[in-house]
Amino acid sequence: KAISDYAFESQPNVTKVYIPSSVVSVGDGVFINCSSLTSVEFESGSGVTSIGYEMFSGCAKLANVKLPEDLDEIPEKAFFNCKSLLSINAPKAKSIGISAFQGCSSLKTADFSKQTTFIGQYSFSDCTSLESVYIPKTATLGDNAFSNCSKLSSVTLEEGIETLPYNFFSKCKSLSSIVLPSTLTTIDSYCFNESG
Repeated sequence: KAISDYAFESQPNVTKVYIPSSVVSVGDGVFINCSSLTSVEFESGSGVTSIGYEMFSGCAKLANVKLPEDLDEIPEKAFFNCKSLLSINAPKAKSIGISAFQGCSSLKTADFSKQTTFIGQYSFSDCTSLESVYIPKTATLGDNAFSNCSKLSSVTLEEGIETLPYNFFSKCKSLSSIVLPSTLTTIDSYCFNESG
């Protein structure tokens, strides 16, 4: 079973969603701009490993999400501007797409795989409540990924990281100290601009 692209786009009366384990595929933008949506739960044992592009983008009241246990990818703009989202738990997610959580201003914690291979441009930009982050050496890092995370105060950079990209931690005003890995060879322009 599948949920097709943009199936519930901009439906103002959708408030809670439960997706049973019989659903194995979800399309792009399924719940985009559902202005009243507050919670989403994928049933335990869900076989969904990737959610769609912009799936919950613009769901400003979405606060609570239980993702599939085996989710290995969070695509571009999946939770873009979900201003009420409090936390995300995707411990097997190895790819965090461009602007996946950009503008999630209530997001305090984000748990994803320690073997993540991609953290995209602007993926957590403007997450002004995010307090800590772990950056694994396996990840390709995009520009501006954590820009304007004004409460970010704890950053762990795994040994093996060689480059920190452009504007990566810019405007992280609570980032007063950071331990740089000995393997680091390049800190790109404006990486820590207006931080600390």
